[in-house]
Amino acid sequence: MKNRPASEIISEIGPALMGDSQISAEPWDALAILAERQGMSRSGYRYFGEDGWEAQVPYDIPVLRLFTALHTTMKAEGNDWKCALFTIKRSDMQLNVDFEYDDPDRWKFTVQGVEGIKAYAMSLRPD
Repeated sequence: MKNRPASEIISEIGPALMGDSQISAEPWDALAILAERQGMSRSGYRYFGEDGWEAQVPYDIPVLRLFTALHTTMKAEGNDWKCALFTIKRSDMQLNVDFEYDDPDRWKFTVQGVEGIKAYAMSLRPD
């Protein structure tokens, strides 16, 4: 397999997420997907309406491989991220990515209770 630049892999992640069999099966207005542990661990949320949200992760193997490929490529380029937040708003279909290079716990889930979980989920929602 030919090594691809990180920018090319990132450009594939947005459409791949939107076409994922689990994500595309339900309506959504926004997505937030966290990738950790070299892209091997993923978690996230699907947002709908003003306050609606639900846990959501990509399911399809080709989509999952893009996260690990991105980490591998960026690490080889000298950009070894610890975690990354991928967000998409349906209104503009624009993928935004926020990489964290120092603190692997930046978006760590540490809350308890329904209200704490909701607050955490909503904190990841794209504006």
